[in-house]
Amino acid sequence: MKQGVQDNLDDISITHFGFIKEYAQIIEAKQVAQQLAERQKIIVLRDEEEKNAKIILSEEESEAARGTDRNISYINNLN
Repeated sequence: MKQGVQDNLDDISITHFGFIKEYAQIIEAKQVAQQLAERQKIIVLRDEEEKNAKIILSEEESEAARGTDRNISYINNLN
């Protein structure tokens, strides 16, 4: 390249850059899909936490019932 042309190219700046409408719609659809996927991940994690909490509660209730049964058996054996 000649030096004069090179100097002119160095001074060029892009001040306005637009996308075609379809490309912008594709980008927006992709972002919406990513947001929905993230939302679904959060819902799945929440549901797993709720399930685990119910399991723990059931185990605690079961242990409490076994303790009550042992206490009742102990009291009945005293009589």
